[in-house]
Amino acid sequence: DPAAAATQLARHRAMIESDVRTQPQAAVMLARAMIAQGNDNSARKLLEPLLRDASGRRMWMMIAIGASKTLQEATLWLEAASAATPADQLGEQLAIANCWATLARKHDDQPTLERALASLTAYLASKPDDQHALMLMGGAQLHLGKLTEAEQSLRAVLKASPDHPAAANDLAYLLVSQSRSLDEAERLARLACDKTPDSAAFRDTLARVLVARKQTDAAKAAFEAALKLDPDLVAARVGYARLLKSTGDSSAATRELRRVDQQLKANPRAGKYIETELASLRADLSGGQ
Repeated sequence: DPAAAATQLARHRAMIESDVRTQPQAAVMLARAMIAQGNDNSARKLLEPLLRDASGRRMWMMIAIGASKTLQEATLWLEAASAATPADQLGEQLAIANCWATLARKHDDQPTLERALASLTAYLASKPDDQHALMLMGGAQLHLGKLTEAEQSLRAVLKASPDHPAAANDLAYLLVSQSRSLDEAERLARLACDKTPDSAAFRDTLARVLVARKQTDAAKAAFEAALKLDPDLVAARVGYARLLKSTGDSSAATRELRRVDQQLKANPRAGKYIETELASLRADLSGGQ
């Protein structure tokens, strides 16, 4: 109830506005109430003094990610925080890159992901061995289809930390997507699963590597393990259905496709990155019935 919150703060507003830097939490609360009522411009004007300090800039970042209703508004908040951040404040620069990446995922926006990539590139020029930044970079490059660059980033992480599960999984996924170095892909996928046994996504990657290696029974078990961990993992269910179809079990594959359709009806965005694979499954089942 933002209107009620604004009413509660109204009697304190003059005091808050007199110096927001002495009571930043109250100022941010007032700003959030204003944002919820559609007064983003007024909220930014209120909090401008906070841009002078690192803690205040982080509050702007938090608002960009959590309070702004649209990507356009979130971008205005984050751009202001970025412009106010000194170039030598590397921790803040990495936090801004994190924010761009978070907004890109939240709004499924490629240009915003490009901005995250640009921020990470600038940061890594000063901190080339930062594994967290390299992982963010590799993930952004993967989503943007920059596979050669993504492989370089992921291998840089694994060179420093050979047992890094996320880097191992992502590199395994990249290799199997290109149908190459399948021995290495399986080793990496198994490493990721061993290090993080409760990750459904890692099991899905392993299953896909095993499909590529024509280890059907092992791939089936890996897909089933992924879906047991996360029944809503659409990518794993589509991969499982395709495997069932390839083994001649069209009826089971069709049942899985129906479940996929139910999941996509509830969450259409879940199918964005498997559109080609899903279309192939539909075509195969249509031709086989």
